Amino acid sequence: CGFISKIKNKLVAKEKLNLDFVYGKIENNILIPLDGQQRLTTLFLLHWFLATKEKDEDVELSDEIKTILSNFSYETRPSSQDFCRKLVNEGICQYTNEELLSDLIENQKWFSLSWKSDPTIKAILNMLNIIQEMFFDVDTKLFDSLISSGCVITFNYLPLDKFKLTDELYIKMNS
Repeated sequence: CGFISKIKNKLVAKEKLNLDFVYGKIENNILIPLDGQQRLTTLFLLHWFLATKEKDEDVELSDEIKTILSNFSYETRPSSQDFCRKLVNEGICQYTNEELLSDLIENQKWFSLSWKSDPTIKAILNMLNIIQEMFFDVDTKLFDSLISSGCVITFNYLPLDKFKLTDELYIKMNS
């Protein structure tokens, strides 16, 4: 909750927040992080949540926002990849703060019951509940602050190939 609280405070105050280094590589203009996946996933979920919360009632997310959010993907677990794609493209019918986001999502017709046992999806649903709890009382529109050219949340990228390092080093470091 401390991480989400820090993000919330900086977003509301429109102050810069740097999330430190993300290590990885770029292949075909796609960032493949080897470290920093949790921070990037949290940012993805925050983008989705704020876009969903701030959209007009009974209006789907715009195609432009869906396209941007669809660029986020998991390669390690196909179920997580499918879930993120459905979350962006199908979403929830209507955001309400009276029910936990995880319950709203699990009650959607597109939600597969097998996903309830996927540890990544369980963690995503838990994080969405935390984001909902932290941001439910914010009346200010914050989504544009996340996607504008002067974005308040940034991170530093360290390419592995620049230092002639392989992903094996970071895999060993994280194991």
